[in-house]
Amino acid sequence: MAIEQELKEMTEKSYEIYFEKDPDLGPIIIVRIDADAREALELNLKLLEKFRAPILFDWKGETNLPKGKLADLLAEVLIKSGVKADLSPGFSAAEAIEENRED
Repeated sequence: MAIEQELKEMTEKSYEIYFEKDPDLGPIIIVRIDADAREALELNLKLLEKFRAPILFDWKGETNLPKGKLADLLAEVLIKSGVKADLSPGFSAAEAIEENRED
């Protein structure tokens, strides 16, 4: 897989790649990586420069970005990946991630 080869060249962190059909987002490629939020999202954006596919990262490490920066990077990832989410008014991606990390 071209995405896996590219990731091998970009990072030494461990990761797994799988495909998922999300009811709201449609078919997506998920990369679960042993990295913090900043590194994962930076890698996500680099991959999206090379592949026009719905690629989203799930990081195992710390969410080490302020809410505003996290929301900005997530929005950039969604735009570049072509994912169109149907979100309710007032939805905050940064808050949703923070809540999921606390569970």
